[in-house]
Amino acid sequence: MKSIRPVPAPTLAIGLLAFALVVPARADSIPAATDNLFFGGGLGSSNTLPGAISASVSYPGTCDLSGCSGSESASATVTPGVSASASCVDCSFGSPGIVSAVVTDLTYSFEIEGPVSEEVPIIFSYNETGSASALASAFGTPAWGIDTEFSINASPSFSDEFSVANSGYPCEERVNDVVVGTVSCSGFAETGQTELSLMSNTIYSIGLNADILFVTDANVSASVDPYIQIDPSFSDAGLFTVEVSPGIGNSPLTTTPEPSSVVLTSTLLLALAFAVRKRGVVRM
Repeated sequence: MKSIRPVPAPTLAIGLLAFALVVPARADSIPAATDNLFFGGGLGSSNTLPGAISASVSYPGTCDLSGCSGSESASATVTPGVSASASCVDCSFGSPGIVSAVVTDLTYSFEIEGPVSEEVPIIFSYNETGSASALASAFGTPAWGIDTEFSINASPSFSDEFSVANSGYPCEERVNDVVVGTVSCSGFAETGQTELSLMSNTIYSIGLNADILFVTDANVSASVDPYIQIDPSFSDAGLFTVEVSPGIGNSPLTTTPEPSSVVLTSTLLLALAFAVRKRGVVRM
């Protein structure tokens, strides 16, 4: 049996050096996510919860000789996207105990990890939703404001923001701070997508905001949920993986089809069923 000759120390050292030059040093860890939940009261009171995953507040409402301050509830969630909701019944803006702002902010990091540092095409998909409906009011006109934003801190950077209100402010969408269109002041549902070529083995960050600016006599909600993936058409896609901050998910989005799409799909299915049935009758 042949004996195995040991590898000379100089040769081994040269081989390890070559490996180190080919495979870039990996970062120790991806930075942790940071988030902030904020509830602002009508009298300037506030409840800020940095790092909290979810929180809620509720005011049952009070009545005296001057009238009722109404009842309010609000909630905010960060995991892994952001969402906020608020409801105000028989209340007026600025009344004691009434929540005037619900803010959910989340910033987390991501990295395209791979054996070499090169530009990799990355697809960012995201859902941004906002909805508002008026409630019967004893005090006056219902009011609300919603602001959502998805942003990528990279070079080039990207942002998509929706701002709506029913009290005289414009209801619009802004991409990279440029107005690209108007939306309904009672709500929106956007499934957006953008693609950027980013350098692998580099830390980048994503910012999410779902903010309810004020609520009087209305139900209001807002949410933002993203998904990061390597472009499957990229020839070296299998060599790279997407890593995100600990505790942050990165799953494919689920989208709800528009009502018109549902009607069209149903019509096509009925037509197909009729055609299949008709062919069966002819064969008989």
